[in-house]
Amino acid sequence: MHGINVKLAKCGGVHAALRIAESLRGSGTALMLGCLTASSLGLAPAVHLADRARWVDLDGHLLLAHDPWEGIGGTDGTVRASDRAGLGVRPRPEPAPTPTRAAHAPDKSPAREESAP
Repeated sequence: MHGINVKLAKCGGVHAALRIAESLRGSGTALMLGCLTASSLGLAPAVHLADRARWVDLDGHLLLAHDPWEGIGGTDGTVRASDRAGLGVRPRPEPAPTPTRAAHAPDKSPAREESAP
């Protein structure tokens, strides 16, 4: 095995990821930090662990139409830990966009039978 992809949301959180990283040290098996689709708040803990990994793929917040948090994205498109306190994220100042129904979305309401006149 060349490496293990650890996702904090699946492995049990920060403490579990740290235990995995420690158990891999010196084994010849590399650590990769990956993610699921999540907001910046959900990814921030993994960003703080990135220095322990050989590979990092923490771009799940980029798949969201609106990430309500900010603080892990660099201006050059990179993901990096913030120097703010705690996880380093804060709520975005602008409100979330109003959801709209897509024009091509199928109508999922129950079918109605038309009665004969």
